[in-house]
Amino acid sequence: MDNIFFHKCLDQNKAGIERMLRVITCKDDLVVTEFLNEKDIFTLVGRGVRFDVFAIDGSGKKYDFEIQKGDEGAVPQRARYNASMLDYLSVDKGTDWKDLPNTCVIMITENDVLGFGDPLYTIRRAIVSHGNAPFKDGQEILYVNGQYRGDDPLGKLVHDLWCRNPDDMYYPELAEKVRYYKTTEKGREEMSEIERELIQQGKDEAMIFSIRNLMQSLKLSVQQAMDALGIPAEEQPKYAAQIQ
Repeated sequence: MDNIFFHKCLDQNKAGIERMLRVITCKDDLVVTEFLNEKDIFTLVGRGVRFDVFAIDGSGKKYDFEIQKGDEGAVPQRARYNASMLDYLSVDKGTDWKDLPNTCVIMITENDVLGFGDPLYTIRRAIVSHGNAPFKDGQEILYVNGQYRGDDPLGKLVHDLWCRNPDDMYYPELAEKVRYYKTTEKGREEMSEIERELIQQGKDEAMIFSIRNLMQSLKLSVQQAMDALGIPAEEQPKYAAQIQ
């Protein structure tokens, strides 16, 4: 249940991505035709985005997977923005609006951030003035509750996302990659690099927390907070980009 290890386990793992999509969407015949880990979308103005995992199915529908351990990164506005970036990615000059593909942002969250206790939340636009009739714009957002532990396909998937022992996992498409990192010499070497990335990620998250805390408590700018914490000038852009 960490985005770095999530990337590694789904890297070149078409079967694993298909399994996850089939379970989450309840479409047993869904086929992935294209996928990519850590797809970056840059814009000429404004903020870009990095998709944890990007995929396209046989119907042309585009998916963005996001693993979120902290609640802050799983707010509805984040899902909304990622959905808009899927649209940005899909529109070439001269594209007819009716040809815009369906899209789906999947937020797999550590906690039940929406707070209703559901295993899976499906969000689509509706015409409120007409009894919430479907708007049918082709955009969908799904939240997977990482606290769910039901004895069903989704509960088993969430179990596997938290599971450390591949022998205790339900889905072989996911267990195979975990077993590679846990039991093979090459996999263990790569795992050491993953662990270093995780340690650095933890340090970065702690530093971002400290910067934001100073900004809020002392009413400092991002730059002032980073200077107060003694962050080297060459590292400051990395943190500033995640806060602004």
